[in-house]
Amino acid sequence: MFENNLNLTMKIQYWFIMHRILFRRFGILLLMILDIIVVGLAAIGWGNYLSTKGEYEKMLQNIGKQTLIIKQEEANQIVVEQTAFIPGLGNKYDLVALVKNPNSKWLVNNFNYEFVVDGVPVDSGSTFILAGQEKVIAKLSISLEQKPRSVSLSFKNSDVNWSRVKSDTNLGGKLPEFKTSNISWSPIVDQKLAPFSRLTADISNESIDSFWTVNIYALILDASGRIVGVGYQSWDNALGGEKHQILMSWDTIINQGGKVAIYPDVNVTDPTAIKR
Repeated sequence: MFENNLNLTMKIQYWFIMHRILFRRFGILLLMILDIIVVGLAAIGWGNYLSTKGEYEKMLQNIGKQTLIIKQEEANQIVVEQTAFIPGLGNKYDLVALVKNPNSKWLVNNFNYEFVVDGVPVDSGSTFILAGQEKVIAKLSISLEQKPRSVSLSFKNSDVNWSRVKSDTNLGGKLPEFKTSNISWSPIVDQKLAPFSRLTADISNESIDSFWTVNIYALILDASGRIVGVGYQSWDNALGGEKHQILMSWDTIINQGGKVAIYPDVNVTDPTAIKR
């Protein structure tokens, strides 16, 4: 009986010893398998990195060489709506152009132009155009050897100096406000006087600013809207809310005239033009 119990005890002890040995061996084997898997995955990842590294670096180089283009609204070019030459006394002529800035968010700080008569430049100048402004450009009493057949306003679009407007009135975001009234134009024939034409009108400065000088152009238009006469007058010390009388005269009778258009002009982007 004692021997049987001893054998049983020895068998149990042997089983525990063998169990420990097998657990340790298989535990080490399991760790080895896990290490092999981890090392294998790392090797695969490194291999993939090396295989794509060249293409990735090449892609970065190509991106660095590309020119980045920021898309923004571009300004539409100045529109020359009409040009005309108007005979004066002797060999004198008035050259006039009506131009338009079609942009509400762009103004022209400066652009150079030439009046070209029969293909030959005869006079030049420079000016500004505010955002959305319709503007008269004129050269008055220009001497020409013969009556013109054609006149045009020439300028290079690449030389036009554009600027984005801002919301501030004084930075060209809003046109100055003028109001005209009581316009009267008529040719006058008086036996005691030489025939002439005369324009009278009232103009008021309804802008928030006062200006040192406002240039005022008047166009006489025929029934079809063609320019048949042009006049000019300056208004000095144009105070805000003040009214001024326009008086222009011509030494000829403009019988074709049927309508008058008045164009006040002052550069609100120029601080020296504003009377503080």
